[in-house]
Amino acid sequence: MPRAVHRFLLALGLALVGTLPAAVAAAAAPTAEAPAGPPLAPEELLERMSNALVTRSYDGEFLRMADGRVDRFRVVHRREAQGFTERVYVVAEAGVPAREIIRRGNELQRYLPETREVVVGRANATEGALLGYLPLFHDGHDQPYELVAEGRATSTTGRPARVIQVRARDEYRLGYRLWVDEKTAMPTRTDLLDSEGRIVEQLVFTELRLRSRIGDEELQPSPAVRGYAKVAGGAEPLPPGVEPLRSGWHVAHLPPGFRLVRRLFKWLPGGTEPATHLVVTDGVATVSVFVETPALGRVPRVGSGRIGAAAAYTTVVEGHQVTAVGEVPARTVEAIARQVVPQ
Repeated sequence: MPRAVHRFLLALGLALVGTLPAAVAAAAAPTAEAPAGPPLAPEELLERMSNALVTRSYDGEFLRMADGRVDRFRVVHRREAQGFTERVYVVAEAGVPAREIIRRGNELQRYLPETREVVVGRANATEGALLGYLPLFHDGHDQPYELVAEGRATSTTGRPARVIQVRARDEYRLGYRLWVDEKTAMPTRTDLLDSEGRIVEQLVFTELRLRSRIGDEELQPSPAVRGYAKVAGGAEPLPPGVEPLRSGWHVAHLPPGFRLVRRLFKWLPGGTEPATHLVVTDGVATVSVFVETPALGRVPRVGSGRIGAAAAYTTVVEGHQVTAVGEVPARTVEAIARQVVPQ
């Protein structure tokens, strides 16, 4: 993988934005009962699942499986009057420093043991939230996804679930298969699928508890990473007087269904000035595009790579390094990166 691509993926850290949990254990707190009557339509069930995830507090442990690798994480998510606080970290051996992400309000902290740094920056509406955010899928012929109800199944928790496939209508995006608990509306399994129906990534919860109270101490970084040097990072808004989406870099042509929704400045590891960060989405899948002035003596590169479900493509536009990365097919990030031009 080209070095530039690796640096951008490293900058993303543990931000598993837009992903869904894959297996849920029995809840420890009371949960809402499923509504009486006939089974809900797929879009109604997914909306109920989304509402359940953003209105509850929970903690749990999950496995992320991709590329033949299994990573073990733990999450503590506390719903608050205004938003949420969340801590996600790699489960490692006792005393061994591990990557962590902590989000408090609009602040996002990434603890990186490789450099003994904590990168502190601003978080957008979804960044840093493992389960607290879920795009709503809407059916219809004008939408890039099709919702298909596949019937009932017994989940890994032994409870009845509804199976729904979110099928991509073209080759520019990935699909999902979801198992949703009938009683609690919590997802019990999620597969991320390529165009051939092959599993690209799974997230499997081995433990998940719904909580009525989560103390502040559970949302503190582990002792092994305390004392790291703080460095600036994350997304920053455009300076005053600069109109968003009307200056700097933009994407001349986007794949069908995608749109440019945000332009930010973002400090990247090793950067001497903030890179331009363009955010492109179809309402479900999100692609981040970074435009960076190469450091003196560093030659810009062209190439592609993938880590799990995230595809990346980097190229050179008028001497600038352009990298697109997101949980989409490789052709999508390449198509977007190649259309980045100065405005």
